[in-house]
Amino acid sequence: MGRRPKVFQEERLMAIQALIDSRGRVRVEELAETFQTSLVTIRKDLRQLEHEGRIIKAHGGAISKAAMSAHVTFEVRKTKNKTEKQQLGEKASELVAAGDVIFIDASTTTAEMCPHLRDVEQLTVVTNSIEIAYLLGTTACCNIVVMGGTVKRETLAMFDLETAASFDRWRFDKAFFGGWGYSVKDGLTDLPGIIVHQKRQIAARSLVKIALVDSSKVEKGSLDTVIPSKDLDYLITNADVEPSFLNAMQRLNTQLILA
Repeated sequence: MGRRPKVFQEERLMAIQALIDSRGRVRVEELAETFQTSLVTIRKDLRQLEHEGRIIKAHGGAISKAAMSAHVTFEVRKTKNKTEKQQLGEKASELVAAGDVIFIDASTTTAEMCPHLRDVEQLTVVTNSIEIAYLLGTTACCNIVVMGGTVKRETLAMFDLETAASFDRWRFDKAFFGGWGYSVKDGLTDLPGIIVHQKRQIAARSLVKIALVDSSKVEKGSLDTVIPSKDLDYLITNADVEPSFLNAMQRLNTQLILA
């Protein structure tokens, strides 16, 4: 009898890991409700799973190792769903007008906008991406402003508190964001940390907020919301999304653009 609690705990740990792996990331509250146990117990379980190298703990919950692997290198992510990303980039570029001051987020999807901006007159692009600055510098005649900071190798982006503070002087006509996922419930989401804080600051300084999310990331929740659904002006995704998602989007003010 004395060994039963340990058996039950291991069964719960396996079930928790399976749930995290299937969803990519899960909040502590969701786990406590699913397994009918306390937040304290779930946090203890997550510490154990992280200690064993089975998941990655994050603020408010946990992330699967598989989800994190999708963010390992810029070059790997750039080739994933390449055609779909190109379609989104072309659609997004149609929203850019002459004389705009825009922000383009460091993302392999938003980077696909660059070839389509070469003929936009008097355009100013602010970015935190080395890759996007390079692509625009070789294909377009726009003014390019690169935010400073520490380069993150996985994304070729610059993210730190110093960079975030430098956004104070900017006001953007439009801001184009990538992200880890989008869901009707959570909005545009990304990995926890300074990246989310910085994106929120940019969104607050933008008249129009636009998210580019390929269909593989639709209805994929995350731990941290960048822009809630109610505050997002446009969502650009691929036409092969589920009909149930299209129906849910009709209840929002967000304009859905299918590529």
